[in-house]
Amino acid sequence: MKKILLSLIATIAMTTGVQADMYISGSETLATDNVINLTLGDIQSIYVWADTDSGQSFSSISFNVTTDTPDLITAVDYSVTAPAPWASFGQESLNTGNLLVNNGGAFNFLGGFESSPGNEFFQLARIDIQALAGGSGNLGVEIGGAGIGITPPGSDAGWAFNGATVNVSAVPEPGTFAVLGVVGSAYSGYRIRRRKQKQNKA
Repeated sequence: MKKILLSLIATIAMTTGVQADMYISGSETLATDNVINLTLGDIQSIYVWADTDSGQSFSSISFNVTTDTPDLITAVDYSVTAPAPWASFGQESLNTGNLLVNNGGAFNFLGGFESSPGNEFFQLARIDIQALAGGSGNLGVEIGGAGIGITPPGSDAGWAFNGATVNVSAVPEPGTFAVLGVVGSAYSGYRIRRRKQKQNKA
């Protein structure tokens, strides 16, 4: 009976998915900053973060960054920010259909990352994006073609993926600039009249 129980526990441990999360964030220091505000033409960095349960780590990870509005933003640069000996796969491509980053990722042959108490989030990569049009859209992150190397061995079935919202504000229309110019001229005229009134009183 004892042997059967131990066997069942071992089977459950082998088939249980690793509980972990990936995030898209607009912050270099906060993984959960999931609202990204841009102005048309802006170039801004966004970040890919991950974390795992205590006692579990990964030695390699592959991911895609997705967008549901490819006409809204474009990726202009990608780099691995995880510290050495982490390095890029060097197989990523940018702006493939609805993928801002296709098969981005990093590996570490000397070991893996394990979440540490008080610092559970691990920054993997930075993507520089540029706003192409006004509007709003959603960014997502998913496991890429090369998968994830997990220690101890397990599946990625327990991973959760947390995206972000992108809001792009358009620059003022030419008519808006004209209105602002009229307002500025009126204010200047008002100041001149006030100055003359003060001089006449003196």
